[in-house]
Amino acid sequence: MPQTTTSVEIYDAAGVRQNFVVERDSATGTFTPHHVTTAPVIASTALEGSHVFAVGEANVFAVTATGLSAFAWLMLFDAAAVPADGPVTPLAAIQATSLAVVQIAWGGVAASLGAGVVAVLSTTGPFTKTAGPTGFLSALVA
Repeated sequence: MPQTTTSVEIYDAAGVRQNFVVERDSATGTFTPHHVTTAPVIASTALEGSHVFAVGEANVFAVTATGLSAFAWLMLFDAAAVPADGPVTPLAAIQATSLAVVQIAWGGVAASLGAGVVAVLSTTGPFTKTAGPTGFLSALVA
């Protein structure tokens, strides 16, 4: 599976910024640029404990949680659906106290996910998912 290595900004002749994500194929070593026309922010419409931001291949630049109802782990999964409670292997996880703002990000570089982009709030973690806390979840996904 290709792995994202960097993102770049190039200005065209009209001075309009064009964004690209460059992926390196780990099998062949070749680089492939992907034009990113937009990376919309997808956000909760109510407090929730999980959110499926994308199903299928997607580039995720950041996932943010705020307004948490209680202590929680924000976990990010390369998945098409929310995993069941129990043992899990998240792509990334970060602890947060209630009312904190936490973010999983790669400094402007996207993570290329194959199955989808799913964020979960859990009372336990980082390798055990237990539903419970809620918060406002958002993600920058292209």
